[in-house]
Amino acid sequence: MGGAVRISRSQRIQSWRQLSLWPHQIKALTVIERYIRARPARAALIRMPTGTGKSGVIAVAAKSLKEAPSVLVVTPWLHLREQITIDIDYRFWQTIGIASDQWSKEVKEIVPGSIRTFALAGKTPRVLVCTIQTLQTIHRTDPKAYARLREEVSLVLVDEGHREPAPEWAQAVRELKKPTVLLTATPYRNDYRIFDVDPSVSSQE
Repeated sequence: MGGAVRISRSQRIQSWRQLSLWPHQIKALTVIERYIRARPARAALIRMPTGTGKSGVIAVAAKSLKEAPSVLVVTPWLHLREQITIDIDYRFWQTIGIASDQWSKEVKEIVPGSIRTFALAGKTPRVLVCTIQTLQTIHRTDPKAYARLREEVSLVLVDEGHREPAPEWAQAVRELKKPTVLLTATPYRNDYRIFDVDPSVSSQE
């Protein structure tokens, strides 16, 4: 990857801008950062074709943006949830050659069963990862758990945001009432209709 100067594994990072990223990843993260600071009412859309480092953008946004202490990452499938959890936790950081503990955020997968005993992290930032189905189930069947989740998160990242654009799951995301970024390799016109994407805060490569 290129962009910033590669740093040693022992060096502490003060900003994601110190990371060695591709220019289009830097562009995407800059859009996300500005979007959060603007306190938006609408969603943002990041389009990155397969193989261009979308998982890296998710990892950096989830773990290192100061504007988003606790982040919810939503994926369409179970195997993708498992992959992105590993990427965020340590695999991406190994890829760019730095220690994965630069940020102390816990990365935690959540499922409908575990959310019933879900404990708020308080002032301790963390990254929560779930599938679309899990979020829909919690929204539909467990209002108290859904309210705790809403209280916890400050940013929602939806991986493969064009998948299954059903009103029910869009509603489960939107009713969290938090800044929401859809990341996709294949833009789908319903992203705009259902998620109310603001075209002024989008990045497409």
